[in-house]
Amino acid sequence: MDTLTGLLKPGQRSFSLLGDVFAGTLLGVCSIPQFLSYASLSGIPPLLGITTAAPSLLLFSLFSSSFDIQIGVTSLTAMMAKSDLGGADAAPEGLQYSTLLASYTVATGVATAALYLLGVHKIVANTPTSVRRGFKWGCAIAIFCNAVPSCLLLSGSKFIPESPFVDLYYRHTWKLIPAPFLKILHLAFFIAQPSAYHALTFRVFVTSTIIMYGLPFFFPKMPKGVEILLCTTLFTLLSPHLGTLATVGSAGADAGGGSSMPFAVSEDVLLHWHEHLQLVMTPAQIVGKSLLFALVNLLSLTSIHSSVDSHRSQGGDVLALSVSSMVAGVVGAPPQGGSLSRSLLASRLKPTSVLAPIVTFLTLTVFLTPVLDFVSDTPKAVLATVLVTSVWKDVFLTRGEDKIMGITAFLTVACGPTVGFLVGYVVSLPDQFMDYATKYNGPRGAAARGEGVSSRTRAQTNPQEAFDKKNA
Repeated sequence: MDTLTGLLKPGQRSFSLLGDVFAGTLLGVCSIPQFLSYASLSGIPPLLGITTAAPSLLLFSLFSSSFDIQIGVTSLTAMMAKSDLGGADAAPEGLQYSTLLASYTVATGVATAALYLLGVHKIVANTPTSVRRGFKWGCAIAIFCNAVPSCLLLSGSKFIPESPFVDLYYRHTWKLIPAPFLKILHLAFFIAQPSAYHALTFRVFVTSTIIMYGLPFFFPKMPKGVEILLCTTLFTLLSPHLGTLATVGSAGADAGGGSSMPFAVSEDVLLHWHEHLQLVMTPAQIVGKSLLFALVNLLSLTSIHSSVDSHRSQGGDVLALSVSSMVAGVVGAPPQGGSLSRSLLASRLKPTSVLAPIVTFLTLTVFLTPVLDFVSDTPKAVLATVLVTSVWKDVFLTRGEDKIMGITAFLTVACGPTVGFLVGYVVSLPDQFMDYATKYNGPRGAAARGEGVSSRTRAQTNPQEAFDKKNA
C-alpha cells in the first residue's frame, strides 16, 4: 500500500484502492468499442485496435502529469494517418498495410519528440482559433463521410467500385479531383438512393443511435462511454441471431486477418520503419507529414488540458506522448493522440495512483484475450455509429465565423487534413501579424515596454510584476 501511495502524482487525490481498480477496469472496457472503430477507420483489422493498445496507454500514464490525461488512437489520428499514407491500397507489394501504418506511428513519435526539443509545445497554443475550428469541422465532416456507408450499406466502404463516378474518374479527366472529395461524391450518390440501403444494417444503425443518445438522457449521472459499451455488448450478443451483417470478424478476414494474441514487439518496424515509409513517400514528405501530424497532436493535448487539467504543464505530457507513440508503433498500433472522451471519463472516475493504468493494461491484455472471439461478432454498423454520434454535432452544429475557418474546413475535407491545416495556417498569417502589430503598438504593448505609462498602469497591465515588487 505504501508503494502505491508513493506513486501518486504531485497534487493528485488521496489513494483509493477500490476506486483505482474500478476506474482502471471501466477505462479499459469502455475504450474497446472506440479502439475497434478507430482501427477500422485507420484501415487495419479492427481487432488490432485493442490487441495493440495497452502498452502505450500504460507508458503514457506512468510519465504524464496527471492520470486524468488519456491518449490512444482517436478518430482524428486514424483519419489523418490513413490520408497521409493513402489508405490500404497504397501499401507496396510485399509489405502489409498494418506494418506501414505502424512504421508511420513510430515516425509521428519521433516528430513529437523533435517538436518537444524545439519548444514548439510552448507556442502551439497561439494557433488561431479560426484555423483550429475549421480544421476540427473539416475532420468531423470527413470522419462522418467515412463512417456513414457502414451505417447504410452491407458492403460499407466497398460501395465505391459500384459508383458511376468511378468510371468518370478513371476514364476521363476526373483524376484532377482529390480522392477525399471524390469519396464525398460517391457518398452523396448512394444516400440519394434509399433502394441501395441494406435494411438490417440500417435498422441496427437507427436502434444503436437511439440507445447511445437515450441512455445518457434518462441516466445523466452515468459515466460517459458506458452507453457505448452497453450498446456494443448488446448487438454483439444479438449479432449471430440477427441475420446477414458485416462484423468485426469478417472485416478482419477481409483485411488479411487480425491477431487474436496480445501485442508483440516487431523488430522489423523497430529497425526499418524509415525504410518502409520511403517505399510510399519521399524523405521530405515523411518529415513534413509526420511533423504536421505531431503539431496537430500538440493542439489536441492543449485542448484536453484546458478541458480537464488546465493548471498543469503539458511539456511532460508531450514527451510522454512521443515515447508512447514510438512504443505503440513497435507493437503494431495505429498513431496515438490525446483522447478527450477518455480524458473526460478518467476525470470523472478520479484515478489516484499508478494502479489504475495497470488495471487498464491487464483488462486489455490478460482479461480480454479469452473473449476476443466474442468481440469478433460486433457489427460494423454499431462501430460506425460510434463514429457518427461522436462527430455529428461538429458536422451540423458548427457555423463558419470567418473565411479562414471556411477555407481550412473545405480544404481539410477536399484535400485531406495535412493540406487543410497547412493552408489554413498560412492564410491566417497576415491576420496574426496584424493582431501582433495592434497589440504591440497599443496601450498594452506600450505598458509591456514601459513607455509613456504610469507605474499604476504598468501594475494593472502586469499584476505579477507589481506583486513581485511589493514582496521584494
